[in-house]
Amino acid sequence: MGTLTKEGVLDRRMVWSAFGTWITAYYTFMKEPEDLLARWREESRDPLIFAGFEWLALEMIRFDRRSAPSPAGAGTAITDARSVLENETHLKGPNGTLPDGE
Repeated sequence: MGTLTKEGVLDRRMVWSAFGTWITAYYTFMKEPEDLLARWREESRDPLIFAGFEWLALEMIRFDRRSAPSPAGAGTAITDARSVLENETHLKGPNGTLPDGE
């Protein structure tokens, strides 16, 4: 998705509107509290691992800052990301069941 957006195949605003919340949440946890991207790149000796995703996440963060200024008292990036991902665990699958089959 990052490469398609960077190359103009996908519209950045559309990607931000549809997926920005999840992209920035996952990116936040890839970088905090430990920079897993740097570790994975170093361990694999491949500086391009997740490069497209990282570019896209940084674009989504820029869109967030321009389009939706943080209100007073807003949470930190890590608390906001945690909330998004915790809420995602409660989403039901296509057959109406929770991911663990409940």
